[in-house]
Amino acid sequence: MKALNFSGGVMMALVLSASGAVLLSGATLLTGFGIALRAVLLLVMLVYWCWLLRVTGARAGISLMAAGWLLLGVTLVAFNPPFVVWLGTCTGWLWLQRSILRYRRPGPALADAGLSLLALCAAIVAYWHSGSFLLACWSFFLLQAACVFIPAQATPVTSTDATDANRFAQARHSAEQALRRLRQSESI
Repeated sequence: MKALNFSGGVMMALVLSASGAVLLSGATLLTGFGIALRAVLLLVMLVYWCWLLRVTGARAGISLMAAGWLLLGVTLVAFNPPFVVWLGTCTGWLWLQRSILRYRRPGPALADAGLSLLALCAAIVAYWHSGSFLLACWSFFLLQAACVFIPAQATPVTSTDATDANRFAQARHSAEQALRRLRQSESI
């Protein structure tokens, strides 16, 4: 199992952006831009989710999450809302899945929601200014890679100096008791 880290997220952003752009170019020739864009969006988000499952080492709830992805995809295709709704729904679903996989408290999950919203805004702005799916996808997943800087679980703050001092005191006390017993056995 790999670990979720920033460099892995950046590499996945690069792979998803490049492959998504190539897929979009090819699918546009077959189906038209609107359908191809929606299909590639679902595929890229699904691949990111599968990668996320792999690097987090999730074992429980995978079938439920997969059923959720299937239901989400079918619902989006059936109702075909405006593309901004597609983007928001897919981003929200990725955020929910990552929050379930990584966080145990609401604070980090809310920080991740802010990061996901920022990533979505960056992708929209990148596409708006450049018209490039590659740059939009890169912007989105590059910011998503920063989720590793949000602490996954709150760890209790313990002073290692105090812990080490306490262990030393216990060891010293045990040694002194052993010396007393040794002196007592010699005097007998």
